[in-house]
Amino acid sequence: MERRVCGAHIELHAAYEDALRIIPGSLPAANPYEVHGRLRCALEVHAADPHYGIARSLPMDCPGEVWACWSDGHQPSGLLTLSDCTTRNPVDADEACLLFNQHPGGHSWALSDPDEDALRARLGLL
Repeated sequence: MERRVCGAHIELHAAYEDALRIIPGSLPAANPYEVHGRLRCALEVHAADPHYGIARSLPMDCPGEVWACWSDGHQPSGLLTLSDCTTRNPVDADEACLLFNQHPGGHSWALSDPDEDALRARLGLL
């Protein structure tokens, strides 16, 4: 059986996007390309909430990413700075998991993503 990305979508309200630009603490101010207003659950297909998607990409010198977690039909219940998963693909040690540390389900390299595959096909990359 093929393991797939959940892919649930959410469009953030403007207030969330504004908050992501000015998150307090030790994080630097966000560049416009680092804030993501349309989120997609990156976890393996799962039966219950919550969903997780990267809401803000952090610079390489900052550990992790800012993830939003949400339930179907609702805006995020939280914005969390989570460290990156440290697991590497056992077949290709150069390929790291793109999810957060201790995420549920499979690692990113083990999951198929029909939306991404369709886009790659349209671009002639498959």
